[in-house]
Amino acid sequence: MTKKANFKLSSKRALINPTPLAFPKSFVALLILSVPFLLVGIWITGSYFGFFSANLGGNVAETRILLIVGLVFLLSGLGIFLFAFSHLLKILFKKNLRKRHPYEAWLWDYSWNRRGQTHSFLKRLLYNLFGFFLVLGIFLPGLYIAYVKGSMPLFFKVIMSLFVFLYLWICIREIIKTLKFRSVRCLYTQFPYRIGKDFSVNLEGLPNAKSIESISCKIKCYEFRVIESSKSNKKVFERVSVELYSEDIPLEISHIKDGRVGISGRFPNKKSLGTDFTKNDYICWELSVNAKVPGVDFNYAFILPVYN
Repeated sequence: MTKKANFKLSSKRALINPTPLAFPKSFVALLILSVPFLLVGIWITGSYFGFFSANLGGNVAETRILLIVGLVFLLSGLGIFLFAFSHLLKILFKKNLRKRHPYEAWLWDYSWNRRGQTHSFLKRLLYNLFGFFLVLGIFLPGLYIAYVKGSMPLFFKVIMSLFVFLYLWICIREIIKTLKFRSVRCLYTQFPYRIGKDFSVNLEGLPNAKSIESISCKIKCYEFRVIESSKSNKKVFERVSVELYSEDIPLEISHIKDGRVGISGRFPNKKSLGTDFTKNDYICWELSVNAKVPGVDFNYAFILPVYN
């Protein structure tokens, strides 16, 4: 019997996804997936505003709820389409860079920002707001039927209400965290960093020193391996992260001024630990900052460009 292949992710790390330079089927699939979302969204919103001769039916409240659902589908489809299309263009650009600079992988193997990496305030805020309205838009008709029409079993009312409430609570918590700490940045002092050499980075957007009970900083090197296993006559491929190197970087709370601090250290002199996104089992470096602040889970990680 031929075993079917299946792929899943199994890692406690936030997976770094380098864009493969081969023509990726996943982005083409996303483009195709965006079409039904766009069609449904265009049909509902177009019908509401009279561009199509479709009768949405129901009273004013019900048609407005359908309009919200239509807008959610329209924006979701548009977002998926733009995401996939932009990544396809990025692949073409990277292929051109690889031809021109075959021995300088940091120019084309990953979308590096030479200045550093930022956990953007606006991007995180928009992600949380979009996620909330997406879930609310999808479940809003069900909530309306459940509580206004009263035709839904109590069990489904409870499950749906708990789901929306839980997601709302998570979004509000993340929004408060985002508004409180704004953008958190790791600014590189050089690009790229080199294995076996000294390094320094500048962190911005940290909590006020007076509110921090404790803080720790580490540099880590991970290899993301693809492990094959067999389950129920299927081949399962799991991508797991394996920590190859870890070192604590001294960071004193008293050194933090206006949410900014500079840290420095030295990378180990091991050529095998150089960043390499060209292999299937790729290697990358991370700088993590964990601060204990009352009421807030302040944990951020930044990718470091550490090459041979």
